[in-house]
Amino acid sequence: KDVRRQLIEICGQTHQADLLIVLRELLKFEKDPAVLGTLFAALQNYDAADIAADVTARYATLPEEPQLAAEAMLVSRTSWSKQLLAAVESGAISKEQVSNSALRKMLMHSDDSIKTSVEQLWGEIAGLSPAQVQAETARINGILGAGSGNPRAGKPLFMQNCGRCHLLFDEGG
Repeated sequence: KDVRRQLIEICGQTHQADLLIVLRELLKFEKDPAVLGTLFAALQNYDAADIAADVTARYATLPEEPQLAAEAMLVSRTSWSKQLLAAVESGAISKEQVSNSALRKMLMHSDDSIKTSVEQLWGEIAGLSPAQVQAETARINGILGAGSGNPRAGKPLFMQNCGRCHLLFDEGG
């Protein structure tokens, strides 16, 4: 499994059209959640509209962790965000399957049609003000400063919250 994930990562980094065909084919059948997460990270490196169609077709049936990785991939581009929203509007994806974080990221594209769709489907999405971000950062720093930390407990937290998009010690998206 680790070798497969490494090969998928390499396919994502090389940006070759023939490898994109392989990645898209793998997306149709792959079941392993860890491999799927790596696959979505690799696909994010390509800029083809059809990728979002492939991902939205599988999105509703994905396990939670790969679904979050797919969500992060889809909201990374304006055109892909629009395809995710279209899938929600059509009922192919339940609006409950899209996180508030993803909604905020889509709104950061500053696209009027995305804003309109998000408001129609979910209502107004409250973002964090700079003061709220600073307060939350201070709160988390206080917690971090008070504890001793446990890397074994921290790794699953990282993978669940940050590792969908970010790499740490060669693990994550």
